Amino acid sequence: MLDDAPWVDRNVQKPVARHCRGKTGVGDQGITYSALSSLPLDLWGQIFLLCLPDVQPAYTDAVNDINQCTAMKAPLLLCRVCRSWRMLAISMPQLWCSLDVVVACGAAFPKLELVALWLSRSGSSPISITLSQKNESYANRHLVMEVLDLVKEHVYRWQRIQFDLAGRQPRKVLGTVNGRAPLLEQFYIRTYRDTVTADEDLFRIFEDHVPRLTTLVLSSLPSEDFWTDPETCKILWNQIKYISVDFVPSMLEALTVLSECHSLEHCEFGIDGPQYFMKPPAKRLTHETLRILKLDIESEALAMFLDATVLPVLDTLIIHGKGNGIDYWPHTELKGHLGRSSARLRVLRIHTPWTWGPGFGDLFRHPALQNLMELSVQDELDWVSVPCFTLGVLDTLKVHEHAPCVLPTLETLEVRGYMPGIDATALLDMVESRWRQCGESGTVPLKAVYLVCPGSLAVTDEELHKIKQLKQEGLELSISQLSHYLGTTDDSDNGF
Repeated sequence: MLDDAPWVDRNVQKPVARHCRGKTGVGDQGITYSALSSLPLDLWGQIFLLCLPDVQPAYTDAVNDINQCTAMKAPLLLCRVCRSWRMLAISMPQLWCSLDVVVACGAAFPKLELVALWLSRSGSSPISITLSQKNESYANRHLVMEVLDLVKEHVYRWQRIQFDLAGRQPRKVLGTVNGRAPLLEQFYIRTYRDTVTADEDLFRIFEDHVPRLTTLVLSSLPSEDFWTDPETCKILWNQIKYISVDFVPSMLEALTVLSECHSLEHCEFGIDGPQYFMKPPAKRLTHETLRILKLDIESEALAMFLDATVLPVLDTLIIHGKGNGIDYWPHTELKGHLGRSSARLRVLRIHTPWTWGPGFGDLFRHPALQNLMELSVQDELDWVSVPCFTLGVLDTLKVHEHAPCVLPTLETLEVRGYMPGIDATALLDMVESRWRQCGESGTVPLKAVYLVCPGSLAVTDEELHKIKQLKQEGLELSISQLSHYLGTTDDSDNGF
């Protein structure tokens, strides 16, 4: 069976087997050493691999736990059990092909010596590396450069990399990278600068082909022609499935990216710069594969983006608005976009400081939203502005007898913001109708409701009893008080 264990170094198979056979006795749990040693090494190898922590996708938040790589977790933990386990663990490169490094308080976790040893034990296997920097102190920046120097020696083995570096880094913190990255699948680098250069931010690796690359997460782009210049970038854009760029200089460039990435499924853009003098595209862009879209954008730019695109398979739309209360939410453009696309959204999350206007409640009646499963609205306006949720909106969402239900598949509802004119009775009537009348109207019952309301919301004893009863029946219901001036939510004293 040892011949079928490619992850075990053949030079260590016989010594480990000999050492295991020599072990007899009874362990702490009453299990004999001889019974354990009777297992073949290839089975031990598979068990060791199952002990490893899960590798997170490169587009998730960087690891910030300084205890992520400790002697109490595999593979280091496996080396502490006994000599035979240590020999076997060290001989398996697959145990060492994923490494998380956190730089904080002027120290690296794990230490640089262990980082170098870890990389050497990974042999020639493809490697996944996460590097997270807590802040931009001089000591942290110096250590980050040392870690990067070690990591860049293995660029030809990069498979998934994630560099999340705090603050505005010095231009030379990353340095240049020489060599190809033929195994690279996920490339994540955030330096939180709106200006980057090819020489100083690792983009040189894209001057050679990266045939496996499918995920690209960046703070910014090194040049406006990065997408289309074959001399500086040989990325196969038609195979990119996930892309996230924090600083895109214009809505037109965002549309250019979409037009190049024909297989794109998940897109996140922070679109900056004034759009006032930009002409809308002559022809609308139709993208046939994009399912998830997240935009950090101004109101006018969003209106132009929605008017310029057709996204027939879009099921998740997340909008983080920029600007202030003088901007209006582009209801008309969103309705037009949904109508042209014939999409059926399942998730809609809106977080904006824009004025909502009278068309917000009507939006929920749109056919494209009748498959919606999650709705989240965060209103940043104060109490003197027109709120997103009014009595009319609550009445729209309420289940009425002998009337078609709006958003019949809604399972999760989250609302945060001021709701002048709305009391706890109106809120609970809407929630209770979608919880109790679901069978009669064919509506899917709500599973979770999170309401963050003004501190002035009064709740009677009867309403408190109703909240408790709904929770006991299985509804995940949270009504918290909003402290606008402190910018906090108090879930202890005023939460229900």
